[in-house]
Amino acid sequence: MYQFEEKPRVGAGDGPQGRGQPLDTKLYRRRWVIVFLFSSYSLCNAFQWIQYGIINNIIMKYYNVASFTIDWLSMIYFVAYIPIIFPVTWLLDRKGLRVIALVGSGLNCCGAWIKIASVRPDLFAVTFLGQTVCGIAQVFILGMPSRIASVWFGANEVSTACAIAVFGNQ
Repeated sequence: MYQFEEKPRVGAGDGPQGRGQPLDTKLYRRRWVIVFLFSSYSLCNAFQWIQYGIINNIIMKYYNVASFTIDWLSMIYFVAYIPIIFPVTWLLDRKGLRVIALVGSGLNCCGAWIKIASVRPDLFAVTFLGQTVCGIAQVFILGMPSRIASVWFGANEVSTACAIAVFGNQ
């Protein structure tokens, strides 16, 4: 199975090749599967983000809440990003892509299930909780594209890989 794991890399000038000699990075054919898999994973989170905003009038009537309250379902993603980005970045540096991908996808899945459990007009608070969990998952997702591109791809493919990875969240 494909896993998000970082390949050990040695920077230019390190290792047996001597100073100033760039180290050749082994490129795996599965790197394209990894980046497209991540892009679809990011797409799933993006769907969670905006799903209520596009049918604002229907959600207002169903939960009997104001339009501004429904807007907070998407704004919570931005609010969650501010305090959580620094610990997630630290965790990405310390534990790597695999841990971040698993935690992010796990949180996204849990948030979606919480929202499914809130399909009753009196459970808007549960919907908000599920959306908050998905918002926290997005923080794990947004830091990954550049790392995936730099770890899995060669110097001439980094921009393309990063663009493909970010595309899922657009």
